[in-house]
Amino acid sequence: MLKELGITRSAYDWRAQHVPTFEQEIREYQKHGIDFFAFWSVHEDAFKLFEKYDLHPQIWQTSGDSVGETQAAKVEAAAQHMLPLAHRTAAMGCSLGLYNHGGWGGEPQNLVAVCKRLHELGQAHVGIVYNFHHAHAHLTNWEASFALMKPFLLCVNLNGMNPMEQPKILGIGKGEHELEMIRVVVESGYDGPIGILDHREAIDARESLKENRDGLEWIRKELNTPGSAGPLPPTPQNFVKPSPPDEARSGRIYPGSDVYRTPPITVELRVTIQQRERYNILVASDPKSSSDHWELFTMNGNGRLTAYLPGKRPDHVHSQAMICDAKPHTVSMIYEPSRVRLYVDGEQVADQAIVDTGSGSPVPGGLGIGRLVEGRLACDGKIHWLRISKGVRTIPKKPLVDVSRDATTQSLWKFDNPSETDSPREDDLSAIPADENELKATAGVAGLPYDPAWAPRLVREAQTSGDALRGASVFADAKLACLSCHKIGSQGGTVGPDLSTIAKDRKLNKIVESIFWPKREVAAEFMTWKILTTDGDIVTGYKTGSGDDPRVIRDTGSGKLTTVAEDDIEMEIAVGSVMPDGLTAAMSHQQQVDLIRFLSELGRSERGRDGEPLAEALQRAIAHRQMHGPVEFPITSAPLQPANWPHATHRVNRDRVYDFYTKQAEHFRKQPHLPMLIAPYPGLDGGAQGHWGNQSEPDWADDRWNATQLGSLQAGVFRADAITVPRGVCVRLGDDGEMSACFNPDTLSFDAVWTGGFVKFDAVRYGFVGGLRADGKLISVLPGKKMDGQFQYHGFYRSGKRVVFSYTIGEVKYLDSAWVEHGEFVRNVAPANEHPLRQIMAGGPRQWPEVTETKITPGTQRPYAIDTIELPYDNPWDALVFCGGHDFLDDGSALVCTMQGDVWRVSGLNSGVDQPGVASWTRFASGLHHALGLVVTEGQVYVQCRDQLTRLSDLNNDGEADFYECFSNAFITSPAGHDFICGLQRDEQGNFFTASGNQGLLRISPDGKAAEVIATGFRNPDGLGILANGTVTVPVSEGEWTPSSAIHAVQNASSRRSDDPTHHGYRGPKHGDPPELPLAYLPRGLDNSSGGQVEVTSDAFGPLAG
Repeated sequence: MLKELGITRSAYDWRAQHVPTFEQEIREYQKHGIDFFAFWSVHEDAFKLFEKYDLHPQIWQTSGDSVGETQAAKVEAAAQHMLPLAHRTAAMGCSLGLYNHGGWGGEPQNLVAVCKRLHELGQAHVGIVYNFHHAHAHLTNWEASFALMKPFLLCVNLNGMNPMEQPKILGIGKGEHELEMIRVVVESGYDGPIGILDHREAIDARESLKENRDGLEWIRKELNTPGSAGPLPPTPQNFVKPSPPDEARSGRIYPGSDVYRTPPITVELRVTIQQRERYNILVASDPKSSSDHWELFTMNGNGRLTAYLPGKRPDHVHSQAMICDAKPHTVSMIYEPSRVRLYVDGEQVADQAIVDTGSGSPVPGGLGIGRLVEGRLACDGKIHWLRISKGVRTIPKKPLVDVSRDATTQSLWKFDNPSETDSPREDDLSAIPADENELKATAGVAGLPYDPAWAPRLVREAQTSGDALRGASVFADAKLACLSCHKIGSQGGTVGPDLSTIAKDRKLNKIVESIFWPKREVAAEFMTWKILTTDGDIVTGYKTGSGDDPRVIRDTGSGKLTTVAEDDIEMEIAVGSVMPDGLTAAMSHQQQVDLIRFLSELGRSERGRDGEPLAEALQRAIAHRQMHGPVEFPITSAPLQPANWPHATHRVNRDRVYDFYTKQAEHFRKQPHLPMLIAPYPGLDGGAQGHWGNQSEPDWADDRWNATQLGSLQAGVFRADAITVPRGVCVRLGDDGEMSACFNPDTLSFDAVWTGGFVKFDAVRYGFVGGLRADGKLISVLPGKKMDGQFQYHGFYRSGKRVVFSYTIGEVKYLDSAWVEHGEFVRNVAPANEHPLRQIMAGGPRQWPEVTETKITPGTQRPYAIDTIELPYDNPWDALVFCGGHDFLDDGSALVCTMQGDVWRVSGLNSGVDQPGVASWTRFASGLHHALGLVVTEGQVYVQCRDQLTRLSDLNNDGEADFYECFSNAFITSPAGHDFICGLQRDEQGNFFTASGNQGLLRISPDGKAAEVIATGFRNPDGLGILANGTVTVPVSEGEWTPSSAIHAVQNASSRRSDDPTHHGYRGPKHGDPPELPLAYLPRGLDNSSGGQVEVTSDAFGPLAG
């Protein structure tokens, strides 16, 4: 297979059942010319065979967690733990690869540190094997992580990459991030081995490898010539493994609870696990897609107890405790907000500090005991009891053999003595007589274990709250395909049984079981058979003949009949029902209930028995659905009134569909009969070019920022080696700019110093997400530590090439400057009144006296005219102008800030409404960190930046800012690429408001000392507005938990309490409460990325006045 696919190397990941075939595997590799490239972990039999056959594969071994009070101690312990294997692999002539697999040992900086230490110990053959599918936590700092690891890399294994492991294993090219991640690898000059994975049990190995091989080729073409690769390779279809009998399955699902999701909690259980050659799920809360998910399980292969928390970093908490020995063990987890501890039989086996990643969203679900909430992973053993308690319990040294409920117990299950269980049991109808929580918790769960009590409960609910009309629509929905296979009256297919009188012919409980577990009972005439003929052909379908010879097989899809003589049959297998398991997983719980109610009416009335048609309303619902979805209408692209869309001919709008909703309304308004459902907006640029239309990452790749003359300063998220400075202020030093440094306002330290160039930006999304990087040779990387005692950072002064920082420690105000003397970095810190550059506090000479003039063209539209003020694109510094905010000065001129960090002053705006004018632009400030909001109040200029709210002061009235004051940095500056802080407004009380993609809507006090979060749940809030009544409006952009772009309103923003902020939906509900609804949704055909708002109260605003 590998040879056929053109793969000449193989890395062998094995399990215990493969040990007897090690030698056969080696011989097959040699027979077909396959290089035995790598071997996972250690096995004595394999090592002996490597010597026998003179093989020297890389040995891949996880580093795992380490112990120690400090980072240095942990590195030393990990290196010493790996040292014996390093000695052995060196003697074997094999490289040893440290394999990233979550936890402390999988973090890039720790892998590198352990490698370096082993090299110091003489083990230069040790390197790193890095796997994309264990790299989801490093998406935001991938370039820095890869650069750090590159000198040590032995192999890089690729995977499709979506945030939050959705899913963890994905074909190359099918994710959001791997294209840019692989671009980083290629552009780094890495020329080592690249691996592709077969890591999905539900997909044939050949198809999985082929998908990744072809996906990698697609990536290669896209990197060479964006847009040239064509469509992505197809995704292989899952094959369905035979389901084990119900009585052999382990694990059940119970209702979830916010208590399970909210640490601190203590989880205790008594287990007996038989085998370690598989993953054994002990207990799991919520589906894996949830940021609140946690699970206790044993690792495949070594049987060690492990915890997995995808919303935390690290996401795995490993132990060395092997519990899969067919002996009973008492297992415990204490889960606190910042710490996880694991215990086995009273002994602590793991203690891991954790932090919340802040990514992903809660997805409430059930509690799986002995299985996952979603998927088929279960437990090869027995769970004797499980107790979940609120808070932190004391774990006794003597292991508990039995437990009981006490004041802290939230839930208790006893499976050896069910009568003692005092939490709702899955097989106990009386436990939840009227509560549908358990049913709802498992709606959408595929592979639901069979439960005879399930059907009666659903039947009861269907009879009380089901709707047959809605159920008819569910049955006829083309996406669910029920009507494609089953006939009702004259409608439907013939693949499965005719359901026209199903409720008369079968008991409703059995109908429900057939929906949820279609393979449990299959009528003989609908049993699917596979027959292998002596010629090697496979015939699949239903047996239709009454005798066994010859056999007549009817194809399930086409109805074609095939006759097979008995002598031609090599083998025949009963496959079961063609109706797949898990169809109900695509339905909501209410849809399931409505479907059952609909089926309960098929054939039960007298009219139905007499052959009269189904109720007219139900027939109409089915007929409408038979239209196979929403009704389309002819779509044209051009705007109805081109004058209203002056940019319609711009290249970026070449495929845009204008006035879609107006055209749609006009079309259907003229129809004699309205359809049940009309087609939605087709998508950006006509819907045929993907989610983002004709725009993609290559369209947003732009490195022009690197051509800008930045001068002596640029602020931004600074990254170098293993450090990240979220509020970095980079300064150029020396008369010739021969050295540069990055100042950290949070620690009052210079964290990095380098020679050569200044700073550079990557090309991804115009350089906005990657931060700043040193454009030269690093000579010092010493991350500072936060000072003991109180200090206050004030900002910095600029004068010519010099930048001087200002701060107070205790009660003394200091000035802090860096420079180059005799080729060395020097730093001068002194009290402000003693510093040699203290004159800078009076202001410096102008740096940018040049004036750039642009045209002002009055608008002629009515009733709303739009004047065009051209931007100063052609300026002396090649500065880019991506506007972020503006406000007006008392003299009628305006200040405009840009994403690149400039503030421009523009005058000449009073040229009149009918005559062309000239705008004069001068640079007022430069080097700010993503300036995306600006307010002028009482003569003071405030600019909202990502690192701080900056107050700009022109100390000597020469038209340029001299002091860049840190008015407030009380909010969080996230280093994540897309966590921008946008918009700035000020209320009558002097409070400032801004919208943080990381925190939410912030209220900054009039003195700048406090920043309070008063509302959360906004996805990419790109601006805000404020109304006269104190309401603050916040825009959101469509995406996760945000069905459409919208404008949200936060009322009473000036006085709203910060201890209970309103939540508006993004990242999922909080505390089980529904999110706040927006003030207005903006459909995708109108807007797909909403910006700021303004309230206009003037009566002169025409039809929309007021």
